[in-house]
Amino acid sequence: MRTKVKTELFLVMLVLNGGLLCGVRAGAAEAGPTNAPVNPANPVVTNQPPNAVVDAEAAEIRRLQALARDNTGRVTNQVAEDAASKLLVQRHQRYREQLKTSNDVVGVAVEIANDKLRQLPSPPEIFTAVGILARHWEDPRSEQMLEAFSASGPHMRGEVERLEGIAYGMLLDVRAKKQLQQITDGRRTEAERTTAIIEFLEKHSELTTVYHGRDYYLRRILYTELEKSDDPKAIRLVFKSGHFTRGFAESHHAEMVAYARVLSGEEALANSPLVEALGRSRDKAVIPLFEKWLPDAKDDRTKQYLVSKTKALREKP
Repeated sequence: MRTKVKTELFLVMLVLNGGLLCGVRAGAAEAGPTNAPVNPANPVVTNQPPNAVVDAEAAEIRRLQALARDNTGRVTNQVAEDAASKLLVQRHQRYREQLKTSNDVVGVAVEIANDKLRQLPSPPEIFTAVGILARHWEDPRSEQMLEAFSASGPHMRGEVERLEGIAYGMLLDVRAKKQLQQITDGRRTEAERTTAIIEFLEKHSELTTVYHGRDYYLRRILYTELEKSDDPKAIRLVFKSGHFTRGFAESHHAEMVAYARVLSGEEALANSPLVEALGRSRDKAVIPLFEKWLPDAKDDRTKQYLVSKTKALREKP
């Protein structure tokens, strides 16, 4: 689970920075072959309902690609292949320019995310567009488009997360931010915001236990906010949740040890981030805690960890 989360966060950061780039080339056609003449200057749309809203450029690119390749995807008509590639390049260049100059960047991002050709193949601009939607989370169009986009295809390809899966994570993050906004609505000072979050968590005790897969994005948002507070109750909740940074553990070491002292072995060992943070601390005050918890260790790996850390702390000058 930890590896999956790290992988997901790495991919999200790449998307938010517009860093996932791919080459532009013509992909395999989805339409059937046609014998219509090649004339890129005059896009042709066929077999469409009279009142359909049609992207004529997309239709022409698909027609050319169908004409260029056989059923196996092998290029059989290089002229049509080159014409389709040229139109794709122009389309992607137009997107890039719109992203730089538009006064409604969310609107452009929605248009790109809705592109009928984003799988022929996906232009790099689609990654940028999804990142824009995530950053402009307060715009209602962003949540709507992320929801539609994440539902438009499978989230995984083998062990690799697809952009639809990344978009789904961004959607959950957007919803978590909006929920935090609702929780702290009308609270202006940090102390007031902290109190509002604590009151919310007291009413939703399932969010105060160690993370096991549910509500990850909401937990991350809430406990990131609580890490900013020096309120003793907030600090205790952060350690109880197991959702804290290394820097937080180091700057609140005394509070962490004090919290750990009141835990039973079963409670402590269920909170692996807390145990690991104590093991990194090199504080001899941890020795009696690990010795107290050792009988409750249920697997050899945990036992070995507690024993080795205790030994290392005893040998420390």
